[in-house]
Amino acid sequence: MKYIKSYILLALMVLAVTGCKQEDLKDDVNALKDRVTLLEEQVKLLNENIAFFSKVLVCQTIDNGDGTFTEVPAYSISEVLVNDGTTFTAKFNDGNVLTLAIGSKGTVTTPQLGVNPETGKWMLNGSDTPYNAVGADSSVDGDKPEFNIALDNSTRQYYWQVRFGDSEPWQNVTDAEGNKVYVTEAGGELAKDNLFKDAKVEENEFVLTYYTNGDGQDPTNEVRIPIISDLSCVINVPEKDMADGYWEIGADGASAEVEIKGDHWFVIAPHGWEASISETLTDGKATLTVKKSATASAGLKSRATANNTDEVVVQVNKGMYWAVAKVKVREAVTSYFNQVYNQGGDITVGNVIINKATYSDGKLLSTDDATISADGVYFIPQGVEAVISSTDFNKLVLISDNPKGEPVVVDNKNLFNATGTEGEFIAQNVIFKNAISPFMQINASGIILNNLILDGCKVPIASGGNFLNAFLGDDNSIDNIYLKGNRFAFNQTTAYAASRLFNLSGSTGSGENKVVYNRNLSADVSIINNVFYSTMTNDYSINGNILV
Repeated sequence: MKYIKSYILLALMVLAVTGCKQEDLKDDVNALKDRVTLLEEQVKLLNENIAFFSKVLVCQTIDNGDGTFTEVPAYSISEVLVNDGTTFTAKFNDGNVLTLAIGSKGTVTTPQLGVNPETGKWMLNGSDTPYNAVGADSSVDGDKPEFNIALDNSTRQYYWQVRFGDSEPWQNVTDAEGNKVYVTEAGGELAKDNLFKDAKVEENEFVLTYYTNGDGQDPTNEVRIPIISDLSCVINVPEKDMADGYWEIGADGASAEVEIKGDHWFVIAPHGWEASISETLTDGKATLTVKKSATASAGLKSRATANNTDEVVVQVNKGMYWAVAKVKVREAVTSYFNQVYNQGGDITVGNVIINKATYSDGKLLSTDDATISADGVYFIPQGVEAVISSTDFNKLVLISDNPKGEPVVVDNKNLFNATGTEGEFIAQNVIFKNAISPFMQINASGIILNNLILDGCKVPIASGGNFLNAFLGDDNSIDNIYLKGNRFAFNQTTAYAASRLFNLSGSTGSGENKVVYNRNLSADVSIINNVFYSTMTNDYSINGNILV
């Protein structure tokens, strides 16, 4: 395949707001909004054009059977819509729909993007990047660049940023001296895109003509992409099974629908995986089944686009052309935090780190073993309802084991009663089932609660009840209170029932015999982004206090 050396030049303008009259200022602000909108449109067009161009760079090698080989585009197009003669919307045979704009407005101060013909690496402003425009053998997708604009607060100017893949951080585009490339005011009509000269549909091909030197001047070259309406391959993985761009496969495997048009089809699995497609089609659809297998082979060597590290690839052919669809796969993590804990890793809950060194006796609950009757660290899987059988605790840590942070249910039949001098009550992503009054208490003397942490939990509280009562006993202390992202649901059954988050006021006796208990709250108290509300359908108000 011939590498394509190209330079994309774009030009955008930013208008400074000036003037002293209110009307002039209003006009300038409106003009600035228009320019910023134009700026955003340019970035969108640039990224769409690059996505289109990156896709047609990928090719596949066809064995002609006579000792010769032919390289053709790996992707074909099933349909092209010509919107206005300069803008084209193409539906590729893998189901992706991309837009190409010819002669779109650009900038005069630009990132220059090209492909080094010798290394196949993307070039940015004349220098090689470590990213591949196409795979090492021209049959694997390369790293697709994406551009963005950001505001420099010191200069109040916009500048260019680039990244090569969603998982990569944004990097500043710099010139030869390492300075930011700013989007500057050009004045007048903006320059046209200097990458593409023309695009058109010729019979059964989409012909894209580009400037080989990226300067808007001849010479040019062209790439021809076949238009085959009865060739397609689309993998429809349910959205709920996708995470971070991966199809997460459970221990029993998973299935997804594939839409197929063509003569023959087959599937390629990465090393350690097995994949198959049902032999017959129903309304042009088949079933793709994928499962993990420790004994599976490395899969076939694909002559089309296959990354055999983590991609399942389905290919359908029509004559010499192929439709290619692929999806990244990985094992679904069913026990995440428990694995991190057992491997000696750190788990952050609120402002405290949980690990085996500082919090021992970790346990993963199950459907057959879901009762909590003693202190410890408990990891609760999705679908398991933990039951608290004891009201007293000294060190109790409850953590949802769901890797996506989905909450789990804990059946708290009675209030939690703090005991001991090294107390811990820590919960993350837990829905407490029952409304108790109070939810928790310190009911004796000399109790030290080092950490009281709730992170992403739901805490129901009975009508007129409190979250924590600590007004009995003497010389008690709570060192660290951290409540973040919780929902405190007050089940009010009457108007203006008094409820308190922390009730720490207490005394015994009266007159000369009155004794006021000591409370030590010298440590940090953090109450961040919590929601306090009444769960009842009536209009009962809550007469509440955070701290008494």
